[in-house]
Amino acid sequence: GLIRIAGEDDSLGRPFLYGTTKLFLTTFALRQIDDLPGYATLRKPGRDSTPALLPFPEDEDAAA
Repeated sequence: GLIRIAGEDDSLGRPFLYGTTKLFLTTFALRQIDDLPGYATLRKPGRDSTPALLPFPEDEDAAA
């Protein structure tokens, strides 16, 4: 898999903490996890944050 459970947090509910695997790095051509862009880079002003809306395919059976 691309991610794995890396541990548990000590907070309420003890949620799982996730980490990436070597397969993740290989799949996305990364040498290390630090090669990923940071949050600030991904949220630069002017970047369209609205997801593209794709038309929903009509069900042929419903049209009959």
